[in-house]
Amino acid sequence: MMRALLSPRTWLLTLLALVLALLWGPLAPSMPVAAQAEGTATVGVTADDSDSKEELPGPVTGLELTATYDSVTVSWRAPESGGTPRGYIAHVKRQGGGDGETKRPGPDNTTVTFRGLKEGATYKAWVRAQNAAGKGERTHATITLPVELPGQVVGLELTGSTDTVTVRWQPPEKGGTPNRYIVHLKPEGGETGSGRTKRPKARKTQVEFGNLKSGQTYLVWVRAQNAAGKGQRTHAAITLPEAEPPPDDGGEQEQREEETVEPPPDDGDGQEQGEEQVIKPALVSNFGQEHRRSDWPTNNYVLAQGFTTGDEDTSLESIGVLIRTPLHVSNAKTVRAELWSSTDEGDPDAKIVSLDVPDTMRKGYVEFAAPSDTVLSANTDYHFVLYTTGKVDMRVVATFSKEEDAGGAAGWSIADVSHHITQAQTPEDGDWQKVTRSGAMLLRVIGGDRSGQ
Repeated sequence: MMRALLSPRTWLLTLLALVLALLWGPLAPSMPVAAQAEGTATVGVTADDSDSKEELPGPVTGLELTATYDSVTVSWRAPESGGTPRGYIAHVKRQGGGDGETKRPGPDNTTVTFRGLKEGATYKAWVRAQNAAGKGERTHATITLPVELPGQVVGLELTGSTDTVTVRWQPPEKGGTPNRYIVHLKPEGGETGSGRTKRPKARKTQVEFGNLKSGQTYLVWVRAQNAAGKGQRTHAAITLPEAEPPPDDGGEQEQREEETVEPPPDDGDGQEQGEEQVIKPALVSNFGQEHRRSDWPTNNYVLAQGFTTGDEDTSLESIGVLIRTPLHVSNAKTVRAELWSSTDEGDPDAKIVSLDVPDTMRKGYVEFAAPSDTVLSANTDYHFVLYTTGKVDMRVVATFSKEEDAGGAAGWSIADVSHHITQAQTPEDGDWQKVTRSGAMLLRVIGGDRSGQ
């Protein structure tokens, strides 16, 4: 039957096709080789289909960021080059912290929103396309979230004694996060400038005003503040109870026209007690507050006392303190007195200017004069920094009182606690620590035009 189907010519052609396929196949794998004979199939090799491989997508275009107080919306357009995206990767990270957050939308979604972010913070974002070939180049953008104005404080409560008003409140339930509060107290019917203001940090929701007049009605308001501005005021009023009349002492002593400061009592160390000094009125002072028998030594620590200015820029004339140990010429040369700026957290930040140190310092009141062109900015925290470059023991008097003396400039205050570092550290590089157990340094800040006060 086989001989009947295939002729000798057909057998010869089939054999020739097989030989050619065996010889040319290894030498030219991309070249198809085929032979067609009667009643036979085609023998050949298929070419490599390399042109069908997917291409990496190009960078996305039109990247745009929009922000609310606590969110960032990221939008973009598809790449104009490269392969077709099979999806996207969008990433947002707060500048200076954290690992960020990543979203992976599909190819038809070119907008995503990241929520629960921090108001006022700066965020960096990038977006890239991806497909089976890999991830395309990133496209970057940056945005800073706005800060929302804080709402009204809630739960405002006033309590009082014959000469003190304590103010308590709770943080706002709406609006942006406060970074501090403004608390103002003014006698009812009082003239402009007759009030007193305190500016506690956001973590503090209670202040106290002392040295008030019994039987007087006082008006109080509290408002929150942040970088966006000042929130709406919340008001309250309180009338202090009448004080019992003092016993008759045979006549009242005439009030001094100028403020006086007495030196600390003699500690029995053989030093002569200094004479009473007449000093200028202060922008802010706590010298009238009860002070401690113990004090701060400068032979072991660098000391810093914070204070806050009022609503107007003011020239600085000098800063005064009380010391218990007299210093003569040789020791006084080792003393350093400086004005420093403050960080947002209330710690000493950097030196602004050096203050002049007297040639000698008696036990008692000492003033350190500022350069004539020194100006303190309004509503700003500063620090008075005091230390010695040797082992000189200059002891500075402190107080546990959190009040300022009456008669100061409106809006000025002295911090409730002090800061220090060990003398082994330099002030510029030291790790400043709050010293809550030692209270505040007795301090007088002098400047501006207080001659009529």
